[in-house]
Amino acid sequence: MLIDVIVEIPKNSKYKYRYENGTFRKIRRLEGLSPENYGCIENTIAPDNAPMDVIVLTNKPIKKGHIRARIIGAITREDRDDKIIAVPISSNIKSIDNITNKRLEKMIKAWTGHIGQAPLKRVVSSREAVKIVEKYKK
Repeated sequence: MLIDVIVEIPKNSKYKYRYENGTFRKIRRLEGLSPENYGCIENTIAPDNAPMDVIVLTNKPIKKGHIRARIIGAITREDRDDKIIAVPISSNIKSIDNITNKRLEKMIKAWTGHIGQAPLKRVVSSREAVKIVEKYKK
């Protein structure tokens, strides 16, 4: 499934931006560098009343802004603040199975707290991740 993403935290950035009313504004400094590009999926509303979160995997940072991406999986959490995992449509990555455990562990630690202590449920396939996104489409 293809999705429209707003990248709010470029990979290796130390700042979080928020996209509102057509512009980006810096909202806070992160504790460390973002291990991946992070943002939200347009036209979705998650249980926290904000657009769904998405992690976009690339080798290099993506500038903050809009991109088209393909869902490859998700990190599901007990609090239902799931993190969809996607890649740019030009990426050769086809499945969550193509991502190393080390890279997945970094994402889990960055976006669900410390491994073993986080409200992590599991990492799921693209099929299950698409169902999650469909559930929260506007």
